[in-house]
Amino acid sequence: MGLPVNYYDGRHDPDHTPWILYFVETMAQAAAELKLKATSLYQKSPSSDALP
Repeated sequence: MGLPVNYYDGRHDPDHTPWILYFVETMAQAAAELKLKATSLYQKSPSSDALP
């Protein structure tokens, strides 16, 4: 993230924007993959209408 190694050179108050963007994009990708997997499993289930 391009942060200085020394705490007193500004690492105590870094810009968190790059990390937040990475985190949100990763979560969105994981959610999309989970949706595809869940949809796939639901469509393959033998009795899709008989859910508990």
